[in-house]
Amino acid sequence: MANMVNSQAETNVSEHDCGMMTEICNFCQALYWRNELNSSNKYTKCCHDGKVRLPNLAETPYLLKELLTNNSLEARNYQQHIREYIVALSFTSMGAEVKSPPFNGPYCF
Repeated sequence: MANMVNSQAETNVSEHDCGMMTEICNFCQALYWRNELNSSNKYTKCCHDGKVRLPNLAETPYLLKELLTNNSLEARNYQQHIREYIVALSFTSMGAEVKSPPFNGPYCF
């Protein structure tokens, strides 16, 4: 019965559309939705009023560009499974400071 109630509630959820991202940061040209203004009426989540500067992105590697834009069988397979690849590799970018546990407890990470 609880599952039936949850199913009915989920089907009655109205769709929300944030609209287009039409607002632009004055410093780095990042895109925002209109309602993302902070209390000072600025868009600052991207570069904190120009205080943070990131280097330009490097050119996309040839193989990746081909897999994303080509229509070959290999590229279509990659495009269909891209989310699985991203999830499988998501921890490869993780950084951590690993410390031995105090006392004699089990090691946890």
